[in-house]
Amino acid sequence: MTRRLSLFLIATLLLSVQTPAFAAGVTAAPADEGDQYRRTIGLLSAAYLFQTFTVIGAVGDGFAKKAYTEEKARGLLSVSLKLTISVADAFEAMKKMKLPATDRKAVIELNEVAELLVVEAKALSAYIRSEDKSDFRKYNKARKNVWDRLSKLLK
Repeated sequence: MTRRLSLFLIATLLLSVQTPAFAAGVTAAPADEGDQYRRTIGLLSAAYLFQTFTVIGAVGDGFAKKAYTEEKARGLLSVSLKLTISVADAFEAMKKMKLPATDRKAVIELNEVAELLVVEAKALSAYIRSEDKSDFRKYNKARKNVWDRLSKLLK
């Protein structure tokens, strides 16, 4: 996918992220096909952020229960981390675009959640590497920060 198309797809999600229909998982009759397209992209973006949060937590739980070795857990985190960095970079690029105020606000919020997910994944990776209690506390704090922001975005 070209960079321009990626930026366009992300831009189209912005109008749907802030709507009550988005939060309820219900779509009202769209004003036009473009409106439905933006709602769909918004749902996909929110789902990605939520699923990434879920994957990071599942990796942490799997490591804690010894279901994953250090190598396996860090490998799983690496995939999520690379994808999330790419998403955050795309949002960062969009912030440089000429956008309406509501779209700019949505881009900033989505980017902040993506960046917090990166912090969370890195914190978990550090804990998995060290198994130090202070690294575990950093991971838990990062996880709480993500959830606080993500849950507001999903409302």
